[in-house]
Amino acid sequence: MPRRRLSREALAKLQHYDFPGNARELRNLIERASILSVTDPITEESLPLPSDVSESSDEGGGRSSQDKSSSWIGLLPEVDDLRTFLTGVEKEIILRTLKSTGGAQAEAARRLGLSRSDLGYKLAKFGIRGAEE
Repeated sequence: MPRRRLSREALAKLQHYDFPGNARELRNLIERASILSVTDPITEESLPLPSDVSESSDEGGGRSSQDKSSSWIGLLPEVDDLRTFLTGVEKEIILRTLKSTGGAQAEAARRLGLSRSDLGYKLAKFGIRGAEE
């Protein structure tokens, strides 16, 4: 995987978050931002953390870890058909991951935490033939 840089603002945002899920949460967050971010360096907007991380950390922790890690849910649009929404999100994440790997399906499967056969099934299900769709 090519090395990506973090902007100063993104780094500051990470430094002010308490990571209730420890190093594994940090690793997953960085990996996700590397896959989904279209900018280099990765900006703070690409980090799926609460937007008020630095303020809540400076106040002495007015919010619980559970509140911090789940506040991104408020950013989701209201949906009438959950299955269609989730299918669209899953397809978009797979497409972005394939694009970031230059179409390398084995690497995309690894980054997504899927087996190669599971990714193949999803590609067929969504009618995805390559990274450039």
